[in-house]
Amino acid sequence: FINFLKNFQNKTTALSCSRMFTKNLIYEAESDQEEVEIKRNYSFGRGEKQRCWFGKKSFSKHTLAAPTGIAIQSGKTIVYVCDQYRIQVYTMDGDFITSITHEYIISPWGIAVESDAILVTDTQLCALIMITDYRVIKTSGPGVGKLEFISPRGLDCDKNGNIYVADTTAKRIRVFTSQLEFSKTLGKGKLGNPVDVTVVRNSIIILLQDKSVSVYSLTGVRQKEIYINQKWKEEFSFITCVNPNSFLLSTHSGPGHYLVSLNLNGKICKIRTLPLCHGILYLPQDQSLIVVSHYLEHKVSVFTVTGNLFRNNRKL
Repeated sequence: FINFLKNFQNKTTALSCSRMFTKNLIYEAESDQEEVEIKRNYSFGRGEKQRCWFGKKSFSKHTLAAPTGIAIQSGKTIVYVCDQYRIQVYTMDGDFITSITHEYIISPWGIAVESDAILVTDTQLCALIMITDYRVIKTSGPGVGKLEFISPRGLDCDKNGNIYVADTTAKRIRVFTSQLEFSKTLGKGKLGNPVDVTVVRNSIIILLQDKSVSVYSLTGVRQKEIYINQKWKEEFSFITCVNPNSFLLSTHSGPGHYLVSLNLNGKICKIRTLPLCHGILYLPQDQSLIVVSHYLEHKVSVFTVTGNLFRNNRKL
């Protein structure tokens, strides 16, 4: 199917998902006259209002039931979305391509695309899954061994193909080679429930459930800890890099669901409200794009952003 996806880039597709256009949504900075405009261009994958629970597979082939993690292939032309029992694949314009299904894919959460491989964490199997042209392999089931997880969530890869997986309940980051061989552990049971991880240049940025961010070097040395003000009641779910010092975070519980900007120098800002946003990606282009999955609205939305997302950030 990898070859099919590569060939697809030079073709067109007749099957497209429903799109829902909405009015512009504007966030105005309070400290100055600059506006940050976040415009929803379109949404795709809109599924049924009833979520897909385990054992129920009545949702349509090209829609989304409960989307979580999202990834974009190199070249920014193909979008992969974790959904119940499958990985849904779309073009960046929202046209449906195919579904990836396998007995190892039950409740996928985090996803990354590295070279010719798709990497997925599954929260029910407690496993890391690698999908290539020729095979689907996974780590062993739940546990504390080198190839085992208790609650795998977000993941990312560095420039050498090494894979970093947030094992939430085990309070650690597991590191694997590109061949899915165990390399090392970060945190060793002392991290505050990591939910997502992203690799930026020579740093590993770890998003923690206890409303803090840890920064490690690629060699595994802790460099920095950022504690978010306790009056923030929302729990974070995913993190994406804007630049080496700035990030966007999504929240999924608490009094509100927000898109949040965070600087590693200790400044934060709620950008806008988004309905139960989970997966999040930032794509710098002529107009910067933010891609967000909405768990309960069964869709993925693509936004354009103008203005400085971090202009109104305040000290934690």
